[in-house]
Amino acid sequence: MAAPLDVLAVSDFCVDLILRGDVRPRFGQVEQLIGGYTLEAGGSANIFASQFARLGGRAGLAGWSGQDTFGAFARERLASLGVDLSNLKPHPGERTGLGVALAEPNDRAILTHLGTINATESKDLSADLASAARHWHIASYFLLSRLRRAWPDWCRALRKAGVTVSLDTNWDPENRWEGVRDLLPHVDVFLPNEAEALAISGASSVDEAGRKFAAICPLVVIKRGAAGARAYQGERVWHAPVPNRGAASGSKIVDSVGAGDCFDAGFLRAWQLGYGIEDSLGWGMRCAQASLSAAGGIEDQLEEKIPVQGERSSAVGRQSFDGLMTASHVERECLPYQIGLAKGASMRFLDSLRAHRDSQRALLAANFYNAETLLAVLRAAQAADAEIILQTSPSTIEYLGGVPLTVAMARAAAQQMGVRAWLHLDHAMDSALIDACIDAGYDSVMIDASESDFATNVKRTQEVVVRAHAKGVAVEAELGYVPKLGQADVTEDGFTSPDEAVRFVEATGVDLLAVAIGTAHGFYKKKPKLDYARLSAIRAVVDVPLVLHGGSGIEPEACQEAVRRGIAKINFATEIKDTFARALKKTMASGTEIDLRKTFPPAMAAVTELVAGKIGVCQMMGASV
Repeated sequence: MAAPLDVLAVSDFCVDLILRGDVRPRFGQVEQLIGGYTLEAGGSANIFASQFARLGGRAGLAGWSGQDTFGAFARERLASLGVDLSNLKPHPGERTGLGVALAEPNDRAILTHLGTINATESKDLSADLASAARHWHIASYFLLSRLRRAWPDWCRALRKAGVTVSLDTNWDPENRWEGVRDLLPHVDVFLPNEAEALAISGASSVDEAGRKFAAICPLVVIKRGAAGARAYQGERVWHAPVPNRGAASGSKIVDSVGAGDCFDAGFLRAWQLGYGIEDSLGWGMRCAQASLSAAGGIEDQLEEKIPVQGERSSAVGRQSFDGLMTASHVERECLPYQIGLAKGASMRFLDSLRAHRDSQRALLAANFYNAETLLAVLRAAQAADAEIILQTSPSTIEYLGGVPLTVAMARAAAQQMGVRAWLHLDHAMDSALIDACIDAGYDSVMIDASESDFATNVKRTQEVVVRAHAKGVAVEAELGYVPKLGQADVTEDGFTSPDEAVRFVEATGVDLLAVAIGTAHGFYKKKPKLDYARLSAIRAVVDVPLVLHGGSGIEPEACQEAVRRGIAKINFATEIKDTFARALKKTMASGTEIDLRKTFPPAMAAVTELVAGKIGVCQMMGASV
């Protein structure tokens, strides 16, 4: 079976006839001369796919092409650029779509005959297409009108199967802008231009539109032409100016057709390879700018393979977080919504934590102990359509037979159930075990040296950070005293100091920090009193995601107040064991059944119900945020 493509898009198949010069029509049977014209393969999806392929990605198109001269021309052109056309079929009746662009240097008007542009219907979205690529890009949302009602369910199915989704609506010829806001919760990256963003959102400014979209879509990138681009994720905002073309380069703007689609390709290819938001914006801007030098959006596309992790140059400056699918110098064939994603995956994990925190939500980190509790936890996440962190303690790994089997179980279960799950090693002290988990594909590991003095905690954490970051794995550490089972009760003397938190994070480079603010591991002997003021003070001076250990037994309102004040990850373990054991004992006491396939399901159902409630707490359901 062929490896999946890096990206697939439904083709708005057409050719573009681009007219340049004095192109503003004057009616009244006036004949006017223009400066020139270009005939090029057109359509937003086609331009996007060709640019993506020129950056080193495996891009494909699905849908219909025309069986005419224009159709043959466009197919030959796209194939020559390395675009996979195996899912693009000749249409028995429709003519190839045609776009006539009246192009001025900084603007254009487009006259369109739909033809094959709008030939694809919902029945054409077959099951094999869902598994044909790691990422789906939706272009020309409004022109592909036969698919509008199908997109929400299709995108929901794609994401459950571990496929990421991006959307660039392009302009709405009817100027109605309907359906987009309903689709955005099922999209990973939204890429409108400024005019489209304002029209869809009803906002009066780009920032207002970006923040509105970011409340319902994980990542929003708004293209602003000569003003650059802006990205929004939770409360975070990035700005990318237009690169300096340089007077000595001799380059000039010919027309802007396809520049936005080339931007999409550059941004998404870099994002897919593990580049940070800032650097992905840089690649997008470079691609958009290159396309301006020739008519049609394809001829002068940037032809430069974006380096994978481990091969990255300084071509776009400083490089940072937000990884996805690369391992050292080799891309792994795995899906972005499953655990064990290799180098760069932890950065995607950290980005998710930050996005949750910045929108005053948290990720639930639930421990599992066997196949039954693993499935129970994943069922809760699946039902809630929520991300989940799967935590394993050293003793669980030992019980399950070692690191490879633990990873294999979690990977297979998450993949089969279509759950976006991250795998985390909890409370590890043994360096050999930590290294084994790093090598096996854990997304994050915790080095617990919190019972040592500050200097030793820093030293041990530093050592793990160096090894883990070399493999793209995130590191969590604990600062302060969070009592473990059987240890003395918590006191303020052991609480995390904001000043020490700053020093610790700066000295170690740790990615997540577990803080002591009044919680404890295990069940509480009395109602815990959390030091929210201390938590707020820590959050004010430390930017890494903060972790709350000892989530079992804390009232929902207390957890949610901690989330409001900056907690991004809540650990939850003891109640899972207790709930499973109590339900199992009840089943066993009520009869003589010894078939484990019948005695375990009630206990699993009880854990699923419990975890579903905890996910709701972390997502701030029922809370006044």
